[in-house]
Amino acid sequence: DFFIGKEVLAQATKKSEDYFEPVIVFKSLDKHNEVIGASLQGIVENHSRYDKGRLKQIMRSSDGTTGMNVDIGEPKRLIFAESPIDLMSYYELHKDNLQDVRLVAMDGLKESTVGFHLAQLQSELSGRPLNWSREQLADGVNIAAQNGFFKDGKRSDMITLAVDNDEAGHNFITNLLKKEIPVQIDIPPILDPIQEKNDWNEALKNNMYQS
Repeated sequence: DFFIGKEVLAQATKKSEDYFEPVIVFKSLDKHNEVIGASLQGIVENHSRYDKGRLKQIMRSSDGTTGMNVDIGEPKRLIFAESPIDLMSYYELHKDNLQDVRLVAMDGLKESTVGFHLAQLQSELSGRPLNWSREQLADGVNIAAQNGFFKDGKRSDMITLAVDNDEAGHNFITNLLKKEIPVQIDIPPILDPIQEKNDWNEALKNNMYQS
């Protein structure tokens, strides 16, 4: 209901040749609330058609940087998850403690999405217009570090990475820290010694099951 209210969530029917299937649409909106991209999640399992059982697709012509994002209050910091489902799960688990934050789904592990939203948010906070090119926006996090944006511990709480607890997620975190880009780390715990990874959707399901 929260995400529907933010107008970033919809249901549709996808047609591929003569195959029709219901999908959830996760919308990427610009600051004017215009749709600039979307990703799809299939609802019905079809293992003969999809290796992972369900459709997962970024729509063609989508802006590959922005990702689905929503504001809570007046954003002063950013929280990044890997997928829209993980972002929604993270929200459900943390909603009582979230305020003045922008939640962003990266549709993967994309430094360009972190850079875009960092530049966008700083423009909003400073009241200065953002006239950067798409290339500069995509490289925003590196430009910020090179220009001393994080120097002497400043803005160390501006970026939170709520990525998967797996090798790829750890590497993404490490690569930013190596560039002296401070990040807060909020990853779901590994609950079982044989568990190779955990994401926020699995954490939500485990939480619901245990309760």
